[in-house]
Amino acid sequence: MTISNKDRSENVSLALRLLGNRFGGERVDGLIDSDDPVFNNVLPTTRKSLTDQGLLSEVPWGYRLTGRGWMEALNATGKLCDGQTKVNLGNLCAKLKKRIKQTARTEEGLVLIDELVTETGLPEYWIYNVIESQLIEECLKAFSKREALIGHQATKINIT
Repeated sequence: MTISNKDRSENVSLALRLLGNRFGGERVDGLIDSDDPVFNNVLPTTRKSLTDQGLLSEVPWGYRLTGRGWMEALNATGKLCDGQTKVNLGNLCAKLKKRIKQTARTEEGLVLIDELVTETGLPEYWIYNVIESQLIEECLKAFSKREALIGHQATKINIT
């Protein structure tokens, strides 16, 4: 049976909403079991499409939502750059700026995610996902020559 472009598009939107609702509150590096009920109404071709687009990564025993996939899932659920997200991003950026100023650095600084959790009160998974997805750039259009090195893998993000 051939699926129309409209039905394919609607199934991708459904998949992103389901992923956002189910996994929006978890780190993007967590395993999504192929048999997870979230996929019951998601066509196998949709999973492949999401993987091909870099929104999911296929791993043994399932999938992982990528940073970009998390951002698209937030968008599908209406939470991508909503008021609360911008407030949280502003809080996070303020703490990052403060770190750079405290050390009198003009180019780079290092801070662990655990420290940012303590300073901002934001959940660890959220800060990790913001960094992985480059959400600051997407929502705040924040570009600067100064960078902060964050986290366990020293992920770089741009801040203003």
